[in-house]
Amino acid sequence: MSDSPFVLNQVGPVMEITLSKGKANAISAKNSRKLNRVWETFRDDPEMRFAILTAKEKNFFLQGGI
Repeated sequence: MSDSPFVLNQVGPVMEITLSKGKANAISAKNSRKLNRVWETFRDDPEMRFAILTAKEKNFFLQGGI
């Protein structure tokens, strides 16, 4: 999906999720729901053991704060 705010890379039992939504890797409510589906996919796959959340840029912003 070309408009995805993140890039997924799976190697064996490892899923790497890279935030790639431009400056500050802003996570809107819509993108938060998309990311939640990624976490559900990870959770429901018995082969997955590790998840790494990283970003292309050094900053991130989450709507509503952490």
